[in-house]
Formats: sequence, structure tokens, C-alpha cells
Amino acid sequence: TLQTDIVSQRLAGGVELLSITFDLVNDDVPALSDYLNRFSAERSIWQAARVVRADELPPLLRQLGVIALPEPTLGFVHNAALYLVDDGQVVEIFDVGDRNQIIQAVQWRLRN
Repeated sequence: TLQTDIVSQRLAGGVELLSITFDLVNDDVPALSDYLNRFSAERSIWQAARVVRADELPPLLRQLGVIALPEPTLGFVHNAALYLVDDGQVVEIFDVGDRNQIIQAVQWRLRN
């Protein structure tokens, strides 16, 4: 997993993972905790979050360039991507399976 790569490359002190949910109905705090537990998240590296109010969601989706469509049986259908954020700005977007490219980009940013 990406978390394992971060730990094995000794990047944990310089990078954190944040999973953001768009499902304000089903993904409450206990559900987010369960999600992290399912993936054996190391909480010092990986957190999960959601917006507090529904009106905060559209601006966040626009800022991140995410299209999330409600789907009755799945909750939401959305593009899955990993966003590299540096100093509060999205600097690169990766497919979730591009672990090697993600690690290389993180290493480069931490060196520069």
C-alpha cells in the first residue's frame, strides 16, 4: 500500500495521507474510523475527514476538480485520484495505482 511505501522509504515525517469523503449521509465519524481500521491505517500518517456542513462540499469539490455523482446503491460514483498537496496547494494529481510515481514525486518535493 502507499502507507507501507511511505514508511519503508522513511517519508513518514514529511508526508501525511488524508482521505476525504463526499458522503455526508453515511460517512460519520465512526464510519471514517472503521474505514481507517479496515485498511490498517497508521493514524500518525493517515487520517480521514469530511466537511461538517453540506454547503461546504461543492466548493471543496470544485477546488479539487472532483466530480462526485450521487448513486443510490453505491452512495457516490467519483473519479478516484490521489492529490499531492504542498503548502496548501494541489501540485499534482495521480491515479491511485501510480504508487511509484507518487513516492518519487514526494521524495523530490521533500528534497527541494
